[in-house]
Amino acid sequence: MQLIRLVYFVSGNDNNFCQLLQTQPHLEHLTIHGGIQNLETLDKKAIPKLRRLTARLTEAAAIAPSRPIEELHIRCYSGTPNIDDPLFHNLSLSTQTIRIFSLDLLWWNGEGSLRSIFKVVALNLPEIEQLTFWYGGVVAPQVILDGVSLFLSIRRLALLFFDLTVATEQSSPSTGLSDDYDASQKLSVADNWDDIFRILKQRCPLLVDFEHTPRM
Repeated sequence: MQLIRLVYFVSGNDNNFCQLLQTQPHLEHLTIHGGIQNLETLDKKAIPKLRRLTARLTEAAAIAPSRPIEELHIRCYSGTPNIDDPLFHNLSLSTQTIRIFSLDLLWWNGEGSLRSIFKVVALNLPEIEQLTFWYGGVVAPQVILDGVSLFLSIRRLALLFFDLTVATEQSSPSTGLSDDYDASQKLSVADNWDDIFRILKQRCPLLVDFEHTPRM
């Protein structure tokens, strides 16, 4: 059977998964739920039409090189993406420019900062036009401003399950927002998200669509 779309749920020993992909030359959309071992053994010529991939970072980094992926959705369950992480570099080895990217950090429990994650994504995938982050945490407005401003081609932005912290008296006079904050407090969501979008439109002139939701 020749597939165009495949959603795969990992169950027990999945040594046959690579063999399955080898027989799917027309596959365009692939979603993997769970971890797959030995994906590095997948023939570089397998799934030559793959355009959209949803997977954990490890699996995506094994599949992306040498394939025409344009849309990438990553789940990070633990650990912190490092600015020098070769896994993120591997994502950039797609034969097509990745313009749609999402990163799910809702179950992420690693150490580090959202600021470093913005940097590592922008460093390796600088031409993203549609960016979505699922976070589930509290963040300083300046981290969002600095991070999103790295994506000069961005047109659509979604920051889901984000809460903002209170700006301190040391707020930057140019933005009215600060990187210093009391994590026990939050800004008035509506007013300050409007400010963030206004500033981001100035920094990213192609940005036309912005969505956010608070933490559950």
